[in-house]
Amino acid sequence: DVHSRLYNPCLAYYFKNELSRFPHLISKSFLSLAEEGKKLSPEDYALALKEQSSLSIEFDNLLRDRQLDVVITYSSCGSAPPGFEPAKHKDLNALWTLLRLPVITVPKFLCPSNRPYGFVTVGRRYSDYKILRILKELVSCELAPPITKIVGFPECA
Repeated sequence: DVHSRLYNPCLAYYFKNELSRFPHLISKSFLSLAEEGKKLSPEDYALALKEQSSLSIEFDNLLRDRQLDVVITYSSCGSAPPGFEPAKHKDLNALWTLLRLPVITVPKFLCPSNRPYGFVTVGRRYSDYKILRILKELVSCELAPPITKIVGFPECA
């Protein structure tokens, strides 16, 4: 809910030219999100920003208190959807974005219909280099596919 109250108004604002000029070229799901975003009041948006801050601090404290460097979990609720419209496909990365955390998606697996899915390594806020080092260890143990090049992080590749 908090993510939608922040994300949808941003879609409506940043894509307002495209939405007004080329609605026939935009997916139905994107149009729907932008329309919802237009309905949110500035006060509700400000409240969502406060809720985001609280959630971010709370989750960071949870990781700190449990002495966790990373969380490794699925990147989605299943494999990539067929086609372009992700009908009921839920992307779990919105949670990590909402919490302002660094995340790396690793395309590790294939479902029975040969579509990809994977896992994410999520770190505490500002721990980008740490999750890159942990991902490098996962690669060395053959738990993640090889990293060929990470732009901007040559010491981690």
